[in-house]
Amino acid sequence: MNSKKRITFIGALFVVAIAMIASLNFNQTNVKAWSSIDSDVIKAAPYGLPLNTYFNIPQTFSTGETNSATTSSPSGDTNNPNVVLLTKGKGQTSAVWSKGDNYIDIYKKQNLSMWLYFGRNADPKGAADGMAFVLQNDSDHAISTLNGKVNKGESLGVWGSDSSPHVTNNDEPLKGDSTTPIQKQAIQKSWALEFDTYANKGTGIKDSDGNQIHYDAQNKPTTMAQIPKPGDAFDWLPYSGDNNFIIGSHIAWNYPARSTSYQQISPLAPKSTDVKDFFGNVITTNVTGTSVMALNHHFSTDSGYNGNNIDFTYNSSKPAGESWKHVSIEYTPPTAADPNTASIHYKYDDKNINGKIIKKHLINTYAEGTAPIDLTAFGDVKDGQLRYGFTGSTGDDTDTTSAVVFETMPSLVEAETNSYAVDEDTHARVGSDTSIMDKDAQAMSETTKVHPGDNIGLNYMMQYDSGKQPAKGLVSTIDLPDNLTIKNDSGNIGTIYYTSADGKSTKDVAVNASSISSDGKSVSVNLEDMGVADGSNTNWKTARVELNTIANPLTSDASLTVPAGHAVFEGTNYKSDTEIPTFDIVKPADTLVLAKTSGDGSYSSTTKEIDLNGSIKYGTSTADVDKSATWYTYKIDGQPAVTTQDTLTKDTGKFSIPITGLTDGDHKITVKASSTLSNDVISSNEITYNVTVTSKQLIITPDDQNRTVDDDGIQTFTGTLKFSDGSRIGIDNIGSIGQLTDGKGNLQASTEMNGSKASYDWTDDSRTVLKYTFKLRPVGYSEQGAIDQNATTGLTVGENNYKVIFSALSYDSPTDTTGHGYKSTVNYKVNVPDLKINISNAGQDKITTLKGQDLKLPSTLNYSDPDHKYSPRYMTAYGTVDNLFAGMNISTDFNDTSNITGEYKIPKGLNTPSGLDTSKTNFEAEYYVLDPYLRKSNTIKYDVDVVQNYVKLTTNKNYSFGSHSVDPQIDGYLKRSGDWQLSVESMNSPWKLSASATDFVRNNEAGGNADVLDGGMVYVDPKDKNDVHALNVGANGTPVGITEQDTKDSKTTNIGGNWSDDDGILLDLNSASVKGSYSSTITWDLTDSI
Repeated sequence: MNSKKRITFIGALFVVAIAMIASLNFNQTNVKAWSSIDSDVIKAAPYGLPLNTYFNIPQTFSTGETNSATTSSPSGDTNNPNVVLLTKGKGQTSAVWSKGDNYIDIYKKQNLSMWLYFGRNADPKGAADGMAFVLQNDSDHAISTLNGKVNKGESLGVWGSDSSPHVTNNDEPLKGDSTTPIQKQAIQKSWALEFDTYANKGTGIKDSDGNQIHYDAQNKPTTMAQIPKPGDAFDWLPYSGDNNFIIGSHIAWNYPARSTSYQQISPLAPKSTDVKDFFGNVITTNVTGTSVMALNHHFSTDSGYNGNNIDFTYNSSKPAGESWKHVSIEYTPPTAADPNTASIHYKYDDKNINGKIIKKHLINTYAEGTAPIDLTAFGDVKDGQLRYGFTGSTGDDTDTTSAVVFETMPSLVEAETNSYAVDEDTHARVGSDTSIMDKDAQAMSETTKVHPGDNIGLNYMMQYDSGKQPAKGLVSTIDLPDNLTIKNDSGNIGTIYYTSADGKSTKDVAVNASSISSDGKSVSVNLEDMGVADGSNTNWKTARVELNTIANPLTSDASLTVPAGHAVFEGTNYKSDTEIPTFDIVKPADTLVLAKTSGDGSYSSTTKEIDLNGSIKYGTSTADVDKSATWYTYKIDGQPAVTTQDTLTKDTGKFSIPITGLTDGDHKITVKASSTLSNDVISSNEITYNVTVTSKQLIITPDDQNRTVDDDGIQTFTGTLKFSDGSRIGIDNIGSIGQLTDGKGNLQASTEMNGSKASYDWTDDSRTVLKYTFKLRPVGYSEQGAIDQNATTGLTVGENNYKVIFSALSYDSPTDTTGHGYKSTVNYKVNVPDLKINISNAGQDKITTLKGQDLKLPSTLNYSDPDHKYSPRYMTAYGTVDNLFAGMNISTDFNDTSNITGEYKIPKGLNTPSGLDTSKTNFEAEYYVLDPYLRKSNTIKYDVDVVQNYVKLTTNKNYSFGSHSVDPQIDGYLKRSGDWQLSVESMNSPWKLSASATDFVRNNEAGGNADVLDGGMVYVDPKDKNDVHALNVGANGTPVGITEQDTKDSKTTNIGGNWSDDDGILLDLNSASVKGSYSSTITWDLTDSI
């Protein structure tokens, strides 16, 4: 039996030994493999700032336990390490904290960046446990602890832990227990952004489909089996809503020292129960239950880039360096409106190991978010300096290496970079961020397209904002993008532009072609230190590297793409990457064509401004160039380009560029233009102006240079031109130019001051003095009389300034036949008073008019200045008749252009407008009056009644039969004498005319009884001369019918004019009568119906 027992025992021992050997071999193999991977990754670490001076890595924590963090250097220089190894084994906790001049200033905007490595992910849930970026105002040895021991695992070294069964998030420990509340275990006065590589969420409650169920007050677990175990539940709760659960590795934030950051989920939550004796005295207190704590997570959003299920994994198929993930953190200080809230914007995996910005992100590989930072969480922050750093931890079962490389430190050097391209031909830029950009580029329009052959400036700019140190040892390395060719100008390929902090000092340094790398793919230039404030060197605020390139030609109709142009600014205490956005080289939509019209020539040194004038049009399109979208770039003698817009904004097809500050001598000025057409920015040819500035002057002596007009007519201006040396003068046919800035401040189109626009005459045969004459019209002046109330060209009310640039030829001797051009400028000021025009229809506002007749709306007109001279011939009334537009010249004599003063009676007012409804019996009318300066009167109104039909009789009150001798034997009828005017005007009405007459009675001058003529008037019908009727029908007789119209024709019937000597009304004498003058009264009876 003993033998049997011994054999059995040896067998068992053998089996155990085999198991132990197998286990040992596995761990050794595993450790070897992980160490090899980690070593390769650490050796491939990116650029990092030195650690010794700026970070504190305590050897031990307050518990006496060892800080697991160590340092390393890819270069092997152990004296200047730049990699922090946070963990490199099981069950480790670590921390690294900024120190000295390395801190976050809570009152300044700052940027910091780092590279993180999370180890090889051997578990589907992640490589336990991760690390956290922490802002804290605790201590430089801060770490999460519980009961005198450093917390490990899911605490990440910053959060509290539920590794003790009686942990709560109460303000104090439970009665009868000394376990520190979870929030008080954490790093105090802190905020943490965790990079949690392992999802601690156990199994938890799941539905029939295996999905996790939301935990809330109505859905609490009832047994411990339904929730994760302590130490494995931090990531069990949904982070928002009911079903937004943490899936795997994640990036989230909260305040470690706040009780609200944690939630008790245990159905058997720890509690205290007093044990009392018979008398009710507490004998002891029992603490029962088991704590399971979950952490409340804040993600940036619920979107795919919020950091949930983020990829931290090592990929063995890629180079070791790509296991490093870049993190950018931008701190924005609080505002005056909310002094206790700052913000942090963070980005994860925003650029690759080569520093190039990653623009296309896959879900779960990139995270971005903004966290509001409650500054009260940090307590009293001395001098506003907040400590930052990283903590990390691993669980007892996972051997993980994690590391961090600090790329920038905010308090040492706070700087920003930006990059953009400038198309010098189209005056457009590639790049939307204008915060760090030269002023010329800021003013340019943005584009994503350039054209073959365009001159493209690649700009890379660094701006020093603040810091404890200058940015030192800076080198800018620029990758040259494809499809652009470096432009080599006598060995120079670009320029470095420096500007001092006070803006008073600048410096330009040429970039030599020797800066191009041997493979031609990059350019490296050394930069001067930035932010030097001690006076040892110029305190440069900005440095801008510009490389000169040309866009490659197109070999087909297809465009070329210029990839993102990457550059890095790297020094001993600063590094930043920047990129010019991608853009395309395309065929232009059209071209611009510039041509000179004037500007060449000699100018006096006293000339303050020289105008370069020309024309602009499209190469193929016949449309007008949009001047508001057109920019002109000029260079004077090859100096830096200046960009401006045209001053002749209203002069289609022309441009004028004012040049100032030219010194004596010859100057070559080149001009190019660019404009937007069909969403494309196009450019022009280059034109060159040759300008000479000399002390010889063209002297202008103007007459009446400042005037106030007192009439509404054309203004005439005169003066003389001569040269300061007395040489002969001739007018230059290239053209002098006048530019009017009217009383409203509008710069009007320029006018060439030659030909019909101006006249020039020598004052004598010496031809040394030239008299000039030109005229300016009021803005609304028209020889045709009708004022254009929308006119914009001409003198207006207010102070008008007319600048005339005279261009004249100087003939230095009698034999000089070529002449040399000189220019000079004079300004005329023309003040046009803002007079008031008043029109009145007092007592005449109720008008009756006949249908079809001209409309008469009379009024009177006066100026506020009774001495103002005006001509009604050049004034127009505008208004409405029954809401129809109408207008007319107010003058009664269109040929009378003379001026008057005082009151003028407007006889008619408005023409009858076309389309007026003639069936209406009443309508309203109104009008106002404009003078040539577009001064507008008040508006007067009329109420007009319309008579629809009518008849009107026109007669002569002095009909006569002439003188006749007294003769008893008078045969026939006596004829009419003189004008027997008798007519009927009718409109839309038939009519009938009848007449009757009284006896002829002699005028008895001596008094007594009057004699009655023996005879009377008769009416002989023109149609039947035998039809004769006496007009003297007596009081009760029927008047004699003269004529009638039985239709509704509208016409005038001339009755008397159609009578012959033998018909119509004649005189029938029966016998001789007493000598004398006899008279009778004819009564006409006109009726408007038959």
